Amino acid sequence: MKRQCLILVFCAVVSLAAAQKIVPVSGEYTYYAPSTITLEQAKQEALLQTRLHVLAAKFGTSINSTTNIHLENAEQDNSRSRTEVHTLATHEVKGEWIEDTREPMQEISYDRSMRNTTIIHTTVWGKAREIIAAKADIAVHLLKDTLLAAESDVFREGQQFYLSLQSPVSGFAAVYLLDNDEETAYCLLPSANDYRGAVPIDANMQYIFFSEDYADNHYSAENNPLGIEYYFTTSRSVSFNSIMLVFSPTEFFKANDRQEQHEQYVLPRETTIGQFNRWLISCKTRDVQMVDKLISVKIVK
Repeated sequence: MKRQCLILVFCAVVSLAAAQKIVPVSGEYTYYAPSTITLEQAKQEALLQTRLHVLAAKFGTSINSTTNIHLENAEQDNSRSRTEVHTLATHEVKGEWIEDTREPMQEISYDRSMRNTTIIHTTVWGKAREIIAAKADIAVHLLKDTLLAAESDVFREGQQFYLSLQSPVSGFAAVYLLDNDEETAYCLLPSANDYRGAVPIDANMQYIFFSEDYADNHYSAENNPLGIEYYFTTSRSVSFNSIMLVFSPTEFFKANDRQEQHEQYVLPRETTIGQFNRWLISCKTRDVQMVDKLISVKIVK
C-alpha cells in the first residue's frame, strides 16, 4: 500500500511539472485607448492586454473574466454604433508571461469616427506557462500618504511616496523602481543599508514601506530599514516609471546590483533594466509561486 501511494505521488508530481512546462507563444491584439490616458500609458496597457489575450487563447480564463468596454462611433447618417473592447486582468488568465523572445511591435492609428480614439495594434512573441495552482493574492498599493485612501499613480517631482503591502501567507519581498528613461532598476526594498537578500513578510500583516515615522511606531528595531524614505525625481516635464513588487513564499535573493556614491544622499542600489529582467526571468522560471506586480506611475515636474 505504501509503495502504491509513493507511485501515485510521484506520478502527480511528474504530471504537475509537465503541465507547468514553459512553451513559446505569440499573438496580436488591437487596443482602443480611452481618452483619459496618455499615449505612453495607452502603449503600456496595449502591451499588457496583448500578452493577457495571448495567454487566454493558449491557457484559458476564469469564468466570467472578460470585461466589456463600449466605445461609440458615429455613422454617416449621424446615428451611433457601439464597438465592444474586451479587457482582461492579470489574475483572470490561467497562464503567466515569462519573457519576450522578440521585441514587441506596435502600430498606432486614430479613428475619427470614434472621437479620434487612439488605436494600438500590438504583436508579441514570448515564453509562457500554464498556472495550475493559485498564487498568493497580494494586495499592494502606491500611496501619497500612509493611509490606504491616499492611493495614486500620479506624483509631482520631489513628492514622497509610500507602498502598502499585505499577504495572506508569509514569505519574502523586494521592491524596485524601474526608470525606463535611464534604463535603470533601483532596489528600494531591501534598502541600501539592509544586507538581506529580501525582506521577510508575515502573513496577514499590513505593511507601509518608506515611512520613518510609521516604521518607528509599528516595526521592531531590526526592521527599521523598512522606514527609509524615497522621493520621485525627474529631469523631464513628464516621466513614466514603474514600481515592481516581487514576492514569494520561498526565500529568494534580489538581483545583483551596485551602490553609486553621492555627497549628500544615500542612493538606492541599482542595476540595468536588462540585468533586472534576466534576474526576474531566472527567478520565475524556477519558482512557480513567485508573484510580480507592476504599478505604472506618472511623474510631473
